[in-house]
Amino acid sequence: MNSESPKRWVVIGGGIAGLLAARRLAAAGHDVTLLEADGELGGRLRHIEVAGHTLDAGAESFATRGDAVQTLCEELGLADAIVSPTAAPAWVISPGRAYPLPATGWLGIPLRPFARDVRRVLGWWGSLRACLDLALPTRGIGDDATVGEVASARLGKRATERLLAPVMSGVYSRPLDDLPLDAIAPGLAADVRARGGLIRAARSRRSLGTPGAAVRGLVGGVATLAKAAAAEAEERGATLRTGVEVTGLQPPVADGVSRRTTAPSTPTRWPWPSPDTGRPLSWRLPRPTLATSPSW
Repeated sequence: MNSESPKRWVVIGGGIAGLLAARRLAAAGHDVTLLEADGELGGRLRHIEVAGHTLDAGAESFATRGDAVQTLCEELGLADAIVSPTAAPAWVISPGRAYPLPATGWLGIPLRPFARDVRRVLGWWGSLRACLDLALPTRGIGDDATVGEVASARLGKRATERLLAPVMSGVYSRPLDDLPLDAIAPGLAADVRARGGLIRAARSRRSLGTPGAAVRGLVGGVATLAKAAAAEAEERGATLRTGVEVTGLQPPVADGVSRRTTAPSTPTRWPWPSPDTGRPLSWRLPRPTLATSPSW
């Protein structure tokens, strides 16, 4: 990405990763075009209107255990927009019930299963079932074990569905059965085996954390982070296109290839390299012309 030898790049996908890649490439002096199939940039970081209120459709906060997001916010001029959550507990809203998450938890894992706020959610039986985690053997938990299979077996279905799923699925945007233990914290599977269960491992991880809230947010929502990244990428010279679906790669032809916008179902080819293969890219246009850049 040396600016002394600029190249043409195509970034596929306009989520936060694609936007940051386009921003970085453009800053290095390259000719960058970003292609996003959806009509809006941001991926999972976007706004949604609910009952007249503008909310985050995806992540509503970012973890403070590392400084990567904090540093990015500062680079994008959002330092003054960073806020900490109130002391009030987070609530889970479901079709049949609404309840506050227990105060003593780590990513939804109840550290004190018989605490009053845990019993309020799980009931006596659910709290007793969760306590089995402290007695069950752990030697069968592999490094590739998922949160879903381990939590269901050790804490029970009620604790898994009411406490862990709302938190972890929201943070990692994946079902618990597809979420490896080590994906939420490196070495967690080994820690569960060594300490004798999820609860003890969670207690250890919680004790190592810094006091206070483990997350922060942004005034206007975390979706503003994607909008700021898109705006800066454009300021640095990147072209951001929405409504363009990439369908595959096409090898170059002998007489060269130029951009075509002929029909909605006709592949459009561009002899720009893919970062992974170095081969020219092709995509299908849902409209006869490429969409314009967003107005952010």
